[in-house]
Amino acid sequence: MWEDARQAANNTLSPATVFTTKLNDMSTPLPRFFKYRIFFVYWALILALSGYLAYDYCTDYYAELEPVLKNTVVQGVVSTERLNKYRLTEIHKVADAYKMARNEQARRKAKAATDQVQVCRNRLGTLKRTPESVGTENIEQLAALLQQLSDSLFLFIDRNSMLEADLQKLVFQPAAALNTPEMHAFFRHVPASKVDLYLEDLEWKSVLALNLVLDYLQTQITSEEMAFTTIPVFEPTNCPRVGQAFTGRIDLVAYASNPDSMELFVNEKKYPVRNGIAEFQQIYPRPGRHTNKVKILLTNPLTGQIASCAYEIELNILKP
Repeated sequence: MWEDARQAANNTLSPATVFTTKLNDMSTPLPRFFKYRIFFVYWALILALSGYLAYDYCTDYYAELEPVLKNTVVQGVVSTERLNKYRLTEIHKVADAYKMARNEQARRKAKAATDQVQVCRNRLGTLKRTPESVGTENIEQLAALLQQLSDSLFLFIDRNSMLEADLQKLVFQPAAALNTPEMHAFFRHVPASKVDLYLEDLEWKSVLALNLVLDYLQTQITSEEMAFTTIPVFEPTNCPRVGQAFTGRIDLVAYASNPDSMELFVNEKKYPVRNGIAEFQQIYPRPGRHTNKVKILLTNPLTGQIASCAYEIELNILKP
């Protein structure tokens, strides 16, 4: 009897043995499409989580970076505007000192370019005060204004190909891009802070474009004084005779951009210069050849440097 009980106990399976046996019975492989679906769901979850974390990180990062970008652009506008004022002042200074048609033309172009850029900046300033209200009508008006500015600045640089390429990037291309569906969607959907940053960048581009134009116009003005390489033209107005007043004219127009600032001395006597012409008078007591010593002084109105020229005029004095 004890032998029979022991045999029955040996034949009874333990719970672990039963579980192992059932686990071994599940050796039938899963369907292939089921495996792929699990794989896809797994990686989709991983990518979604990574994207969320990256978006959250980038959102925080750009939120912190945005004020830095805004400050950089604002400082760029201020620095460029200061340089533009300096260039414009120099153009006015040279044009006032050397009154020439070339300089006056450069001055007019510089003033016109400055005024037109200021009109554009005023419009941008109005939009920046309420960036959340920028709509389709505002965008179209701004695009037209930038396009007009671009066309005007191109005229001021006399078809300089290198400057044209730079002006296209700074003004023409942003103006053309404003009237696109992408930019209209940008203004509708982005936060007001990003619209403000974009408008600030447009203002910086406009003052940079003005800087290019003023720099070019500075190279077109003339501030060189005469070199006295030839003797000024002398023209007698009457025949020199003994005891009679003789008048001579000296033409200084070709020797200085501002000849009225020159001083003329004949035989150590100073004579005024008007409209680039100096007249002197002499009375000669005896006939024959007489030498007249001429000296011209010219003061550079910008540097104060004095240039001089000395030569002689010989006249044959006739008897009365």
